[in-house]
Amino acid sequence: MPPWVCARAVLDGMSAGLFGYEKSKTGFSIVWASGAFTEVTGYTETEVVGKKLDFLYGSRTNPLVVRSINRALSLCRVFRGDLLFCRKDGTTIWSSLVLVPTATADRPSSFFSGALTDISAQKIQEDRLKAREATFRGIFENAVEGIYQSTPDGNYLEVNPSLARMYGYKNPKQLLSQVRDIQHEIYVDPSMRERFKNEIEKADVLHGLEYQVRRRNGEIIWISESARVVRDLRGRVQYYEGFVEEITGRKQAEAALRASQEQLIETSRQVGMAEVATGVLHNMGNALNSINVSTTLIAEKVRGLRVNGVAKAVALMQANAADLGKFFTSDPKGQQLSQYLARLGERLLQEQAELKEEVDRLGKTLEHVNAIVAMQQNYAKASSLAEEADPVELVEDALRMSATSLARHEVQVDRDYAPNLPKVKVPKHQVLQILINLIRNAQNACAGANSQVKRLSLRVGLSRGGRFMKMEVVDNGMGIAQENLARIFNHGFTTRKDGHGFGLHSGAVMAKQLGASLTALSDGLGKGASFALEFPL
Repeated sequence: MPPWVCARAVLDGMSAGLFGYEKSKTGFSIVWASGAFTEVTGYTETEVVGKKLDFLYGSRTNPLVVRSINRALSLCRVFRGDLLFCRKDGTTIWSSLVLVPTATADRPSSFFSGALTDISAQKIQEDRLKAREATFRGIFENAVEGIYQSTPDGNYLEVNPSLARMYGYKNPKQLLSQVRDIQHEIYVDPSMRERFKNEIEKADVLHGLEYQVRRRNGEIIWISESARVVRDLRGRVQYYEGFVEEITGRKQAEAALRASQEQLIETSRQVGMAEVATGVLHNMGNALNSINVSTTLIAEKVRGLRVNGVAKAVALMQANAADLGKFFTSDPKGQQLSQYLARLGERLLQEQAELKEEVDRLGKTLEHVNAIVAMQQNYAKASSLAEEADPVELVEDALRMSATSLARHEVQVDRDYAPNLPKVKVPKHQVLQILINLIRNAQNACAGANSQVKRLSLRVGLSRGGRFMKMEVVDNGMGIAQENLARIFNHGFTTRKDGHGFGLHSGAVMAKQLGASLTALSDGLGKGASFALEFPL
């Protein structure tokens, strides 16, 4: 009895479908089959004995595999391979086939032991893995970003086409064959490689590291790199893998943006300087107007001095110098001369007082001019020095500097000052400048109105629970339209034909520098306006 018959019971219990395949005159045929063979193929032993293996082959069985099986049988060699075959019920399954020549005493080379194992589930898994691998390979090959794997010592293990093109190589193979030292052949700054390694090995990941690399033709580009560390089971670094994005365009745009910003800052600075210069001219214009009025009045008063009368009196006394006593007591001219000199002295004293008052006013205006110049000279350094001042005196000083102009325009001035006001510590000439602008603005508003009586009211008092000093300039002039109240302090905004919109704007800017506020109120056109300057005590 053949050995395989003796081992039949054992073979039937195995999971693989075992069978005996023996050569006869008509070729190889199955001589026995295990129970597992029936489970795999669906055929019983009775149905398969005497049949060739080709009864299992279907139209989808690979002809190359069939030829390999036949060659192994003819050459008495072992065959191992996978094939697709048909079960009895017509379903197709994948099976692993093993054929091993089994020599016996009476059949040295005519018998093969065979085994069929259902590997359909394994094949499905393999197909899924292959499909997934193909998907990832497609992503790898077609990704816009560069993808790579590299060793810690600076060699690329694998790169995708995008990275090769990014670095100026025709394909990955060319890059891998020509780049042997990433640190010195790719990095523009070799120290960045050490920084890359230090940072990535701290947390095993790195995001958005930006640096410059050198392309194959020497061109320098910017990249952004994100990567991770791949370690073995012992925690040792095997390689790095990551993504590279070229950001040269972005870097150039950022550089252009920075240049534009710097240009914008320079332009803004120049505009600011122009605005400051405009403010200086406006403020100086107001002051020079007061100076012009004062000098005109002084000139008129000097021209009107009775100095000619003094000269005539002196000449008359010199003509009678021989006997002045008799001249003053007996001569009618001498008697009139004494009375004339008394009246002339009184008149000259009055004119002297008027000239002194005008000269004092001119001196304060000139002092204010000097302060304006000093403020603009110190504009880039700091605001003017704060000093203690009486708020009422500040308002009165501003009013005195504008008094002549107000009188010429026949503007009546009312005062409403709260008693016992505390002194304030402020940059005196900045507050004066704001008040002068407000008074001049109110004067112009009155001049443009149809009121028979032009009135300007000045009010000084505490506000906001006594925490702020409030100085208010109120007029009964042409008023402000509601839609213009929000724009009244804007640079260049004006409703006057000959206006330029600098005064109120510069006043608002100065107020802000003082930590104060400048506000405007009006009930509408023809109803006057009120401007309030408030600053904290």
